[in-house]
Amino acid sequence: MKNKSQIFVSLLLPLAFTVGMLLCFPFRYRFEFDFDEGINLIKAMMTLNGFELYSEVWSDQPPVFNAILTLWFRLLGMKVNAGRILVLGFSTLLLISAMRYLQKFWGIPHAIFGMIAIVTLPFYTTLSVSVMIGPSFQSENGRPKASTHPDRNSSRARLIRIFAADRLIPSRSAIS
Repeated sequence: MKNKSQIFVSLLLPLAFTVGMLLCFPFRYRFEFDFDEGINLIKAMMTLNGFELYSEVWSDQPPVFNAILTLWFRLLGMKVNAGRILVLGFSTLLLISAMRYLQKFWGIPHAIFGMIAIVTLPFYTTLSVSVMIGPSFQSENGRPKASTHPDRNSSRARLIRIFAADRLIPSRSAIS
């Protein structure tokens, strides 16, 4: 009996979060949360239309999310909100997993606190419905955010980033 009640508790709060997001968070009326969201949606749309990932569609990420998103669109139609609900489902699975883990090793009070800590992280609710693999490191105006880490703003780190950008961005002659 104790095991069933523990499973119920570990499912109840994450599902309550999901219902709360579906009812209260205005993701259905937002055009985009980040430009990376559009990139992932376009990759899935192109894959759905028969283009091959990596040979005809550029991607710098593993294919699993794109494959799941493509299958999801095949089942539900190509709608942004369908993709957002898929990501919300992944977020719910993350919360259930975290709750079960914390509950198993530290008990129900710690699991509840851990879930509240995860949900109250900055941008967790937005990232829970954004059709992106991971958080974007771009600000809303498209410029990279300044790092608060002291080593990342050093002159040596800037030189490394400039050198890496020079190697990663193809020259005009390579494009033509």
